[in-house]
Amino acid sequence: MWSSTLVDELNYDKNSITPRDLVRRISDWKNRMRTPAQLRETQEGHRDALYINAFEQYEKVLRRASALDFDDLLLRTVSLLREHDRVREKYASRYRHVLVDEYQDTNHAQYALTHLLGRDHRNVCAVGDPDQAIYGWRGADIGNIRQFTRDFPEHTIVHLERNYRSSGNIVTAAAALIDHNRTAPTRPCGQDAAQAPPSSTCGPRRTTPRRPSSPASSGRNRPPRGRPPCSTAPTRSPA
Repeated sequence: MWSSTLVDELNYDKNSITPRDLVRRISDWKNRMRTPAQLRETQEGHRDALYINAFEQYEKVLRRASALDFDDLLLRTVSLLREHDRVREKYASRYRHVLVDEYQDTNHAQYALTHLLGRDHRNVCAVGDPDQAIYGWRGADIGNIRQFTRDFPEHTIVHLERNYRSSGNIVTAAAALIDHNRTAPTRPCGQDAAQAPPSSTCGPRRTTPRRPSSPASSGRNRPPRGRPPCSTAPTRSPA
């Protein structure tokens, strides 16, 4: 693995800086579109300097091999569109409608790419749920979806208020936990008349509620579900 070879070449102590940690650091920096030179300006201590030095050496290895890593596919694309406006205009006119799924899990490079392609025609639809943002550990920035309304002030928000994946008691329990999130945006909470059995999120015992019978087996329609943990983020119709 290249990271292990690089650590050996730099004569780093693998008990202090592991190859896996080095891969994670470099990937995170690239997702945030940070260069070694920028990182030098804010480095803190000898350990940061070691990581940044490894980052610089890694970039030299890639250039010598005329190679890109996975993160570079986004990073270099964003750089190309930023530095060459004619190229950006060409692809923005080609992709007249931009749809981004799971917007809450986008990183800074993906966020920048979305805006470079959609800032002129403004036909951008972002689908996501800020309550399901669980990929911050790999560079996702929850601020992207929360900032959408400021980036596109002419937006329209469409809420998907029915959950078809989980049973009612799971949805109710999830909603109860989400309500404690002080940074969560206010959304409609359509609680239907047919409530699921109460569930407990803690305690020594756990019980599994009986699954509601399907319409085919019962001959009756499935009871409406409670508040779902999913919705669509702001979207805008074509101009």
